[in-house]
Amino acid sequence: MRDTLIYVWAAVSTLLVIAIQLALCFKAKKLLIKLLPTILSAAAAILFCVLTFTVRDWSALVYIVFAFFAGVMLISSGIAWVIWAIAKMKKAKSESTH
Repeated sequence: MRDTLIYVWAAVSTLLVIAIQLALCFKAKKLLIKLLPTILSAAAAILFCVLTFTVRDWSALVYIVFAFFAGVMLISSGIAWVIWAIAKMKKAKSESTH
């Protein structure tokens, strides 16, 4: 049961990041606002990777897990950027044919 809960939590978090990133990509006007989830996920991943190597006890394992989770959120944000780019290209293509 506990393993399943972790996978459900990871899946819901991933979908939430994708939804937030897509909403920002389509609605936000400023590039910095669009990049906010990507920047935060990258900063968290880098921070936890650095903390993993600075700690000398078992808490490094916790930082590895956090770094992995932040990396997954960064990949989720990247997936949303790809979806947005494809949608933008299709929209531009359909507008140029009309």
